Amino acid sequence: MHEFRAPTGQRTALAGALAEASALAGWLALDRDDHDQAWRHHERAKHAAREADSPVLLAHATAQEAFILVGLNDADSAATQVAHARALATGGPALMTAWLAAAHGETLAASGNRDDALRAFDDAQALLPDDPVDPALPFLFLGGSHLDRWRGNALAQVGDAEAIDQLTAALAELPASWVRARAGLLVDLAYAYAYAATGNRDAAISHAREARTIARQINSDRQLRRLDRLILPPGKAA
Repeated sequence: MHEFRAPTGQRTALAGALAEASALAGWLALDRDDHDQAWRHHERAKHAAREADSPVLLAHATAQEAFILVGLNDADSAATQVAHARALATGGPALMTAWLAAAHGETLAASGNRDDALRAFDDAQALLPDDPVDPALPFLFLGGSHLDRWRGNALAQVGDAEAIDQLTAALAELPASWVRARAGLLVDLAYAYAYAATGNRDAAISHAREARTIARQINSDRQLRRLDRLILPPGKAA
């Protein structure tokens, strides 16, 4: 019997599809706070991207995998990994390079590197194409309020009071269908209010309560874990 082998072009396309599907599965596993499974999926995505000879898909899976490291409290390694992903995608589609710059900004913020994080977001804004939709990259979203939401997340991580205005504006523009993104944004706002210089306990509680309701509805263990780690500012003395 002869072993069947798909034509080279077909094998490349299948590998590319596997890379995209594995990266998505990895992201969903991360949302369930299952770091081991998320890592396995992303490693499979990277292998498939190499089989597809796609630097773009490899860069995407590599950068997305870095958020597992953030969840494991290794933000420095995560920032280094995304920097590597940006190098892999040099000369790639503008939407991908913008997305990678934003991802780098978030990991830098997670490691406490405020200035470099904001520079990375400035890069993302400059690189973002006028039309932030690329049919070849259906898994990337940076249009509308998404980049602003991402920057607001970074500002919240470094305790910058500007995060409140940035995230509030992004929340107002977020499409109603983006339920998972809304949950994350509300968690970010809860953190921003809790850790602002003045500390607003009531606002932090309000956003945390709404975020928890949504996170439970969509089974987002990742956001629930973030809420469990939220430290509220003290209330006013009676």
